[in-house]
Amino acid sequence: MFSVDLRPGLVHDARKRLATMGYRPVLHAGDGSRGLPDHAPYDRIIATCSVATIPPEWIEQTAPGGLILVDVEGQLSAGNLVVLRRGDEPLVEGKFLDWYGRFMALRHDAASVGQPWPTVDRSDGDERITTVDPVELDGEPGLYRVRRAGPQDLWADVEQAHDEWAAMGTPAWHRFGLTATATTQRVWLDSPDSAHTWNLDT
Repeated sequence: MFSVDLRPGLVHDARKRLATMGYRPVLHAGDGSRGLPDHAPYDRIIATCSVATIPPEWIEQTAPGGLILVDVEGQLSAGNLVVLRRGDEPLVEGKFLDWYGRFMALRHDAASVGQPWPTVDRSDGDERITTVDPVELDGEPGLYRVRRAGPQDLWADVEQAHDEWAAMGTPAWHRFGLTATATTQRVWLDSPDSAHTWNLDT
């Protein structure tokens, strides 16, 4: 068994506590997106962090037939857990789970752990009415007040995604899947050759 965490202190404490129970897995302090190439290939990779795209190193380090379980979170933190299987080539593919789960975002620098979110000046924001329920995002349409500030109207992106999802018949999470290589990654509806696909930024 192998595990990676960004914080050396946490890895040190975990190693000592596991040893008292008779377990001595290989623990490494570092950037988890790089995997552990010295011990690859792996039959299973379980990521307890979210990523915007699958790190190419994980694909390369997964054995043919092996699985990756990971929380893929796109823009606006929209995403879910997906199970990906690697084929003979460095390509992984699979469906999102039919139940929701998520993890905190992957960090690349230990200094960034625990840093507060940047503050946003909302004093010059404006308000408008939206029909998209910010809590349910489905059901009967109503009118809801939205206040926005900053260079990008994030709620407009939510409305566009919601309208596209509604036009497809409000499909559940488990109908979506993901195909990923080191250079291209895309989400699809129902099957990899679906007419409904969306490229992820790699």
